[in-house]
Amino acid sequence: MMRQIHLFFLLFFLAFSLNTHALNETDTIINRHKRYLLQTNTVSREAAVKIMELFVEKTGRWSNIDYTDSTPAHWPSKDHLENIKALAVYFAMHHESSDTENFLNTIIRALDEWHKYKFKNPNWWHNEIGVPQLMKDILVLIREKVSGDRLKNYLEIVNQFRISGTGANLIWSSDIALFYGLFTGNKELIEKAVKNIVGEIRISDKEGLRPDYSFHQHGERLQMYQYGRVFLIDNVRLSWELLNTQWAFPKEKIDLLAGMFLNGWQWMARGINTIPETMDRSATRVNALKEADIRTHFPFFIEIAPRYKTELLAAKANQEGGAYTLKGFRGFPYSDFVTFHNSPYSFFLKTISTRTLPTESINYENLKGKPLNSGETYFIQDGTEYFNLMPVWNWDRLPGITSFDGAEKIDRKDFNGIITDGDIGMLAMDYRMIGKNYDTYISCKKAWFKINGYMVCLIGDMKLNNIDSAYTVIDQCRLKQYVFSNTGEIQKGFYRNLNEKWFYHNDFAYRPLYTSQFQLYADTVSGTWYDTNHSFSNDKVMDSVFMPSIVHAKTDQKSGYTVFFTQKKRKVKKITRNQPFVILQNDKDIQSISIAKNILLAAFYNKGQINFKKEMLVVEKPCLVLMKNNAIYVSDPTHKGISLNLQFNNKNYNVSLPVDGSTVKISL
Repeated sequence: MMRQIHLFFLLFFLAFSLNTHALNETDTIINRHKRYLLQTNTVSREAAVKIMELFVEKTGRWSNIDYTDSTPAHWPSKDHLENIKALAVYFAMHHESSDTENFLNTIIRALDEWHKYKFKNPNWWHNEIGVPQLMKDILVLIREKVSGDRLKNYLEIVNQFRISGTGANLIWSSDIALFYGLFTGNKELIEKAVKNIVGEIRISDKEGLRPDYSFHQHGERLQMYQYGRVFLIDNVRLSWELLNTQWAFPKEKIDLLAGMFLNGWQWMARGINTIPETMDRSATRVNALKEADIRTHFPFFIEIAPRYKTELLAAKANQEGGAYTLKGFRGFPYSDFVTFHNSPYSFFLKTISTRTLPTESINYENLKGKPLNSGETYFIQDGTEYFNLMPVWNWDRLPGITSFDGAEKIDRKDFNGIITDGDIGMLAMDYRMIGKNYDTYISCKKAWFKINGYMVCLIGDMKLNNIDSAYTVIDQCRLKQYVFSNTGEIQKGFYRNLNEKWFYHNDFAYRPLYTSQFQLYADTVSGTWYDTNHSFSNDKVMDSVFMPSIVHAKTDQKSGYTVFFTQKKRKVKKITRNQPFVILQNDKDIQSISIAKNILLAAFYNKGQINFKKEMLVVEKPCLVLMKNNAIYVSDPTHKGISLNLQFNNKNYNVSLPVDGSTVKISL
């Protein structure tokens, strides 16, 4: 009998201890989330007072919010909760001050109003994710001040979540479920939510994190700094909040998050500055091109992943504007995207194929962005080059694209590939921009080579069908200071027929590789954010752009240009005379250049051969080839996974090329 009593008390004590431990962990997680919110959100007294001044106590609403506006993207009514969250942050930071009681009273009055009317939007995301997410954060910030029926009422709003979706959507909904479980003591829900979150941190064959560490959502669309931002930041936060609890993330999941940042995220931006194509439709939101900024999150990242501390601190320094240390060429074959970084500037190129999707326009966003992913190129030094230019851009003349007046969309083709050794590289594609009818188009073979300080673009096998002329836009960036050419300084204006040998602007020289006619627009432009995204203002925006273009005549068969960096204008003439590359071929079969007689880059659109180092390089199938030092690098631009027979210097090499288009190295 005594033994049974002893066993009973032992089991009771064990159950009590486990329950107490679980409760302690619940408090730990919620308190960590509060600490996270206070470290990543700053609300000044001035900002808090301004929010208070616009609040109408009688109605429980803000006077500057239109509660009848149901815009699906930026829903004005959600600003009601955003205001409450800002006041809650300020209250939590200054709760010991004598005058914060007024802030708390406003928070409670506004929350009661939201609960009373339970505002809804036609866009499901706000109702199931956006609203409960904000309510979750608000409750974490003020939970010591709310209890009883009020707490129950507010938790009803959090409980609007529905665990569903993939990628960022699943992380969002599971995150809300996790905290609802923590608030209500529902351990089963907590475990289900954590299981969903941890399970989604994986290399995906569809949406989510891809094998090359790019991020897709809404199909095969690159969404690194939109949905991918949620995926990375929320998972880093959750991993930190769950650290050393029974729900802690496994090491391999943290390794994947570190891999996403170090091998993907930091390469797709220069510090905190990125380009529109890395975030799809959300690029048309104000300040969107700064969404690569995670400076406030590095302390959490380093704490969960201390083995990556050195690399993360280097990335942090790059984001904080120190000496830029990221260097090299990186290809993302799952996203038809390449980047190049060195100390003075970064280069970005986004294209499309049958394996990736065009940009999307939903919820009245990205209303002019149809040409995106058509071979745009960007050159960034300090991030001001393209930042917030979206309302004034000529969207039919995005930087880098080859098109014509009346063009409708780019035709997606199989042949689109990348090859690199990590230092230099190339992307080549079968290119066709079409009009409303498929018999109106410009088609060509188009290849971009990034070597040392040069970007070389070759356009071959050019055909204009049912159009008289076309154009290639070399750049469309913010106009800074002055523009020079080989004939002298060029004043502001629009020049339709120029035969310049080169242009120089903002430390970059732009030079045609064939006899070409130029157009140049270097002047003021205007537009509105509303025209590109109905969530924003219809007020007129003024700016200035620099936009040089090459004009293609119907008889032209080939074209091309190079862009190179130099901070000294007086050196441009000398550099153009001593370019380090030679064009070997630029036609329907091969596009190729050599550098310093010991490097070859070639796109073979058919089986073929080319002379290099007094030897013949022969390939039996379409492929991309890079020869450098004592190695040959090969990739399959069709992503079919071919077996290739290659011959050089009378030696045969048989290589199996991966279906994902990645580069294979052959040692000679």
